[in-house]
Amino acid sequence: MAYVELTDLAVDHIYVRLYPWLIDCGLASVLPFLTLVVLNASLVREVRRSSHYLQRHVTSSVSTTTHREEIQISVMLISVVIVFFLCQVCTASARRRRRYLFG
Repeated sequence: MAYVELTDLAVDHIYVRLYPWLIDCGLASVLPFLTLVVLNASLVREVRRSSHYLQRHVTSSVSTTTHREEIQISVMLISVVIVFFLCQVCTASARRRRRYLFG
């Protein structure tokens, strides 16, 4: 029969409580959220830059259309970030509840 001995980390109460928080919160939620925010911010900046370029070089009717499209794209990207955040909050709370109930 095999005997398994626990390491010092496995019995360290601070590590056992802190490690799941770092992994769940940091790597699975915060890092992807911040990456999504940064990438979407750069997309919005590029859309605005191209819209301003089109507004300077085309007629006013096209300028109004590009402005409307810019707003729609910005709202869509912000919505993606919000939905991602809500999904991560729900997932994190479910994990926390499961850990609380089942140890």
